[in-house]
This record gives sequence, C-alpha cells and structure tokens, in this order.
Amino acid sequence: MSKITAVASVCAVPVLAILVLIATSPNGVTPPHIPDGSFTGLIPPWPVFKVAVKINSFFATAARVTTPPDVAALELATAWWKSEVVYGLGYNGIFDLVASRSMTCRDVATELDLQEFVVCQYMEAGVQLHVMEKNDSSDSTVPTYSLTPVGDMYLKDNLHSFLMMINEETRDAWRGASTKVIKSGKVSGFQASFGGKDFWTYNNDHPEKGAQFDRAMKSLGGGPTGAMISDWKPSREDIMFCDIGGGLGHVLAHVLEHYPHMKGMVLDQPESAKRANEYLKERGLSNRAEAVGGSFFDPFPEKFSECDVYHIRYIIHDWPDAENVLLLKNIKESVASAPTNSKKSVAVVDQVIDTGASPAMEQSKRLMSINMVASNPYGSRERTVSEHEELFTAAGFSGAKDIKVTSLRTIQTLLEVEI
Repeated sequence: MSKITAVASVCAVPVLAILVLIATSPNGVTPPHIPDGSFTGLIPPWPVFKVAVKINSFFATAARVTTPPDVAALELATAWWKSEVVYGLGYNGIFDLVASRSMTCRDVATELDLQEFVVCQYMEAGVQLHVMEKNDSSDSTVPTYSLTPVGDMYLKDNLHSFLMMINEETRDAWRGASTKVIKSGKVSGFQASFGGKDFWTYNNDHPEKGAQFDRAMKSLGGGPTGAMISDWKPSREDIMFCDIGGGLGHVLAHVLEHYPHMKGMVLDQPESAKRANEYLKERGLSNRAEAVGGSFFDPFPEKFSECDVYHIRYIIHDWPDAENVLLLKNIKESVASAPTNSKKSVAVVDQVIDTGASPAMEQSKRLMSINMVASNPYGSRERTVSEHEELFTAAGFSGAKDIKVTSLRTIQTLLEVEI
C-alpha cells in the first residue's frame, strides 16, 4: 500500500464518521416566530453538536489517560480552589469592573478599595483559569487585564447570581451532606448545616436569597430554553402552556414569544409569582400570561384545568419520590376537572441520567445528583428514564409506559407523558 493510499484510508475514517453523524441527526423544530435575542441562536445544528460532543469526549479521555495518578489526585483534592478564585473575582465586583475596560490590578484595587497584593494574585490566577487575559503593552511595564468569553459569563446580567449561590450556602450544604447526611440520612445537607431549615424555607425567610435563586435559575435558562424550543414540538401552536414551579416566568415568556398564539400560566410560591407577573408585564405578555401564587403540593387552582402542557423543569430532581407522586397526582386531578378531553401532557425537563450522553455530561449529571442530596429534602436526586416511569405509574398515569424521550442539544432531556 502506498503512503498516499494509507493516508487516504486514515483520513476516510473520521470523514465517514462525520457523514454518519450528519445523516443520523434529528432535524429539530422551527417555531412560527423567532424574536430578536432568541435563545435558539445559542443552539448549534444537530450535526455540529454531535461532532463537537465526540471531539470533546475524545480529548477529555486523552487528558484523563495521560495525566499521572498523583497529579489527577491533587487536582481533585484542590478543585474547590478554582471555584473560590472565580467566586472572589465575582463577589468583589472585579469581573464587572474589568468588563468595562482593560485595567491594571492596581487600578482595580484602588477603584474597589481592595488590597492590591491580593487583587493581583487573584487576577493572575484568573488568567490561568482562562476567565481573564493579560494584555502586555510595549509602552508600559505594567500589564492590564480584560475578560475572556468565559469571564463574561460571570457578569451580573449573566451567571453572577448562580456563582454566588453555588459558592455560599450551597457550599456549606455539600459539607453537611459529606460529613453528616452520609451517616444519618433523614435530612438534606442544607438542613444539617442550617439548623434544620430546608432550602426553600430558608429562602422564604431570607427574601434576598430567594431573589438570588430566581436570578440564578433565570441565568441558567438560556441554553436549555433554546434547546427545548429548538427540539420540542407542541401538539398545536395555540395551546395553554403551564410552567409548574416556573419561578420568574422566563421559560414561559420565551416559549410564548416564539409561539404568538399560545397562552400560558406559571404556578409558584406567592413571592415568586409576584415577581413573575412583573417580569411578564415587562416583556409585554400580560395579555397572554399570568403567574399564580400557590404550592404545587396543594390542589391546583381551578384555572389550571385549562392547561394543555404541564411543563416541569428542574422540579422532579428537587424532591423525594413521595412528593413527586403527589405533584403528579395534583396535575392528573387538575386535568380530570377539565371540561374537554383535548390532548394534554406533562413535559419534564431534567438532567436524566444514563441516557447515553457524553462522559462529561454524565459526570456532570452525577455531580448535580449530589447537589440535590446536599440542597434538597432527603431522597432528592437525578433519575433515570425508568425511575421517572415509576413516578408516573405511582401517580396513576395510564401512559407512564409510553414516555416520549426527546434528546436536547444540551445536558437536559425532555420526557413527555400524555394524560
């Protein structure tokens, strides 16, 4: 075999693999309207997504097998150092200040009234973590710093609230899970660390933390919301879309903006519902959407019998089995009181485990499952498709065995069950 033939044979393998990925990719969904700033613009075409996942998995595996065990062990033991650096840069306003202009660490320290020595250490670490970049100037011996695209993600109009939340009370909750809950069970890591109060009660008692949580959930919603709109097709374009536990209403708002003939409702705690109605009004949607205060563990308000889709995102993983069965029963009873027999469904979006996603995604799902153990009532976790099926069966759904699984171009999966 000639060298040219050998090279051609080697090159043919990845080319063939890419062609197979392209040929087997779903088509996705095109909603009737794409508003300015649509999150669907964040979602790559399916072939690109599949190829990117494969490439990422290859390099992740290569890095793992080529890293010496002692180095890997040290990296795991000190992994929290990295998040603490990023937290410090966000907590002290350094990210937002540097976003406006390239600055020296001395100028940053002066403007924020911080210690120059420590600020410079943190910003240098930020360079190594690729959230900042150093700009050496030929006409100055003092470098300036600016943000990388990753650093931009931590600004106050982006992931700032999530960064704060996950590195404050949540950090303590994890330690509670690791040192107390693993021995005693019964409560969450949060309860073990905060005098028996659960995460939701604590947030209700500290409104600023409740607002922080809402902002954090909103900041996480862009990619998943864009993915859902890009890959989930509603039964009709004029349905009533109800977001159960929908927080500020940002998911509902984006869905309605893509489907001009849809209407919708949010059901959440009274304080969250109040903020959601303000948000929906700001988005110009108050004529088609409203938020209602209440608990999804209580019988739903009568008007929710009008819902065609009961959307539940990041809710099932928050609760043990018994509470989830109660929630699903409330949905079923709400449907039973509906005046018509139109097609209705429950759409669950969560980090469903063991779906054949990339190793990096499955790892992230398992870590999120520990986060549920730490933060939420004992028994909360990420679940497999079959475990979701068991919940629907226990709640009396006849279609539980026929869960429609929709892969999304993100870490989440959408599970839909007809009622």
